Amino acid sequence: MNPEMQPGTSHRSVLLRVLFGALWFIPILFAGDIIVGGIVGAVGVIVAAISGVPMTGATGSAAGGAAAREFFQSYGSAVMGVEILLTVALSLRGLLPGTAKFRKR
Repeated sequence: MNPEMQPGTSHRSVLLRVLFGALWFIPILFAGDIIVGGIVGAVGVIVAAISGVPMTGATGSAAGGAAAREFFQSYGSAVMGVEILLTVALSLRGLLPGTAKFRKR
């Protein structure tokens, strides 16, 4: 059934949908950076361990942190671009809460 014909639904304004999409960018940015940084940091620790660096908590943390910093200096804008595209795509499809064209009452 078409959402326009269902009883109890109403249109959500475009301004409100854009606002919710912009607000959703913040948690998507944080989550994306945490996931990418964690993966890159873990790979940095593995590479350091394979190269013969004795691993302790401090050296592992330093190796992972250095790898993540270097990665984000080189590819940080690309990661942010993907996060922006993901937010826009999910908002346009109405998959993020508050971005759907119709709201249920």
